[in-house]
Amino acid sequence: VDALKQDVQAQLVAASDRYQRMETGMLQKHAKEVADLNERLKAASLALADMQRQTASLQAELGSLQRDRANAVMQATQLHSEVDALMAKVQQKSLAAEASAKVEDSKELQLIVTFLGG
Repeated sequence: VDALKQDVQAQLVAASDRYQRMETGMLQKHAKEVADLNERLKAASLALADMQRQTASLQAELGSLQRDRANAVMQATQLHSEVDALMAKVQQKSLAAEASAKVEDSKELQLIVTFLGG
């Protein structure tokens, strides 16, 4: 009976040792997995922070481009108005020159008619 008790106790000790080794192995494995996940999380956080900086920079650049575009539209509108005004002046001068030429032609015709005896 004592031998049987000792045998059972030895088996219990061996089973307990196996269980502790298995538990230690699992704890080490989980600790490594947690450490790996923490590293991946840290890398993802750094990447996210970098993307946020890039987004802020792109937004600032977009704002600058939008201001430049608005200024260009304003300048184009102003230039268009100036061109319209210049075209009106050119047309006015052209009409005045044409009228003056017609007046001169009319005077010449009157001289010819007068000379011819009209």
